[in-house]
Amino acid sequence: MTALLHEIWESTDDDGRWLPVCMIAGPDGDDLRSQLDINARLVTTFEAHSPFEAMTVFHRLMELGPYRGVSNDERRAYPEEALMRQFRG
Repeated sequence: MTALLHEIWESTDDDGRWLPVCMIAGPDGDDLRSQLDINARLVTTFEAHSPFEAMTVFHRLMELGPYRGVSNDERRAYPEEALMRQFRG
């Protein structure tokens, strides 16, 4: 099963509050990372095998309560192609 590296960033909102954001490391996360404010800071990285696992870990690490999920699709394992893109980035 393919495990992708994920990043948790904290970025400030319009009121100056720090908000956590989780994204895939590498090129697949570039669009989201480009939207972070200039003061954003990387909190930690971790590996996950699916979007559901990533969000579950994110919620646990940031003490956001249990992640309940939004669809069964997010329980599908990441495809091998996503891992290849991550290494090329």
